[in-house]
Amino acid sequence: MKGNIFNTKILALFGAIFSVNAVIVPTPVRAFTPSNKTDLNESWSFSLPNYKIQHQGNAVIDLKVNYDYKDGIGKNNPLEYPEFTQISNYINNFLVNYPNETDFWEILNKNLVTELLTKPIPTTFGINYNLANVVDSLTVGIDIKPGSSNINIPRSSRVTGIPKPKLDLNESWSFDFINYAIKHQGDAVIDLKVSYDYIDGIGRKDPLEYPEFTQIYNYIDKFLVNYPNETDFWEIVNKNLVNDLLTKPIPTTFGFDYNLAKVVDSLTVEIDVKPGSSGIPIGRSSKVTGLPRAKPATIPPVASTSIPEPSFVFALGVIALAGLMRKHIRVRM
Repeated sequence: MKGNIFNTKILALFGAIFSVNAVIVPTPVRAFTPSNKTDLNESWSFSLPNYKIQHQGNAVIDLKVNYDYKDGIGKNNPLEYPEFTQISNYINNFLVNYPNETDFWEILNKNLVTELLTKPIPTTFGINYNLANVVDSLTVGIDIKPGSSNINIPRSSRVTGIPKPKLDLNESWSFDFINYAIKHQGDAVIDLKVSYDYIDGIGRKDPLEYPEFTQIYNYIDKFLVNYPNETDFWEIVNKNLVNDLLTKPIPTTFGFDYNLAKVVDSLTVEIDVKPGSSGIPIGRSSKVTGLPRAKPATIPPVASTSIPEPSFVFALGVIALAGLMRKHIRVRM
């Protein structure tokens, strides 16, 4: 009698195990049938390399224009695409006739992007282009070559404009230390790149809100030369540098200090340590980004609502079955 009861319990337990697995195991998903409609994202770019310009003295720049087209451009009229040489000619005329040669490159670039997205662009076809009607965004990158304005530091301005509903500008600036020799962990050579994204609306009321980058360059050079602990990991050096740049006043030759945390949304320093540095034939890099006004996110704990894996449920069932069998054996003994 006891054996029959035990067998009945075993059958019931197996039935429960497999019925739970049947509920949990998902049914096969039907194959996805793609629609006949294709979603296309289109963009266009062109460059003006080694462009000579009289701005802040003699300068040579590489200028790149990139724009993302609106969805569906050319669907009803292929002439909606602008013929890019007309835009290139407009830019050339803008640069040649730019009125203020002493403007920061950031301001020149911002003014160029603003004009491209808000003013009619004349063409040789007897019509004007209105780029704001055909692009979702437009970006101009200006790379100023070392030696321009007698400054042997490569630097870059990048401005992205989003035309509608109201012109929105995203601005950034970067500069580089190339083949910088340093005494850290022995003899080392690094490339160091600093880039920062400006706050929205910078320079709108006062163009001098833009920091003059050589002051920051000099601050970094002094920081590296006087760094107190030569054995620190490069990650620690970089972290300390970014922290200093965003929390400490930066002296200038103008008689006042810069406070970068007030004019940038983020600042990134990349240190590429060249192979052979410290006697190690391996290239390596550290990258640190600082967000001066960022607050730590508070993430509330989320209660688990997940369903256990079928194999886990089956394993629990087997364990329970083994326990029941051991109990049955003890009872029989």
